[in-house]
Amino acid sequence: FLWWTGGISLFVLLMMMLYPSFAGQMAGLDALMSGMGMFTKMFGLDKIKMSTLIGFFGIEVGTVLGIGGAMFAAILGLSAVSREENRRTAEFLFSHPLKRSQALAGKLLCMIVFIILMNLGVTLVSWLSFLVVGGEYVMADFLRLMVSQLLLHLQVGLICFGISCFVATESVGVGIGVALMLYILNLMMNVMDDLKVLRFLTPFYYADYINLIGGRLQC
Repeated sequence: FLWWTGGISLFVLLMMMLYPSFAGQMAGLDALMSGMGMFTKMFGLDKIKMSTLIGFFGIEVGTVLGIGGAMFAAILGLSAVSREENRRTAEFLFSHPLKRSQALAGKLLCMIVFIILMNLGVTLVSWLSFLVVGGEYVMADFLRLMVSQLLLHLQVGLICFGISCFVATESVGVGIGVALMLYILNLMMNVMDDLKVLRFLTPFYYADYINLIGGRLQC
């Protein structure tokens, strides 16, 4: 928890500190990025401008925040139950006067608390970085992005928690793979509109800064 929260927060802070150095060149970069065809559409550079502070945050920081937080939630959720089977501690745990539903509920609650705390820590660092940089931004857009990230991470964590209940092998790779698969599916939908019917399969679609700020969200 400390490593993931600290790592993501440090990345957010470092990237935001770079914004003033590039602010004067962002207009030219917007023009360059808008003409890169499929790459432009994939990352929403035709809808979000990096020359704005919130646009820079959404593109440079939002992507890593979404993927990094999703990986943390996936690993946490996947190891919640499967580690008891893999490390042969389930027999000891269930031998106590404790219902299985209570044990699982405790693990689920613990996972949710850690995900919320991680998001609160990153949100605080992000807000402080906005204050230090001093650029103009709409607080509602910032809060919308951060709340959507929290919901994204909770959904990924819950999906992997469900997988953990049926898989006895504690595998970090599976958790990372689930998070990346959901993210790649969202990138494909940004490029191919015909795939929008699959938007209910990935929470990355609803947490994507392109859809939240660019106004392309379809419910």
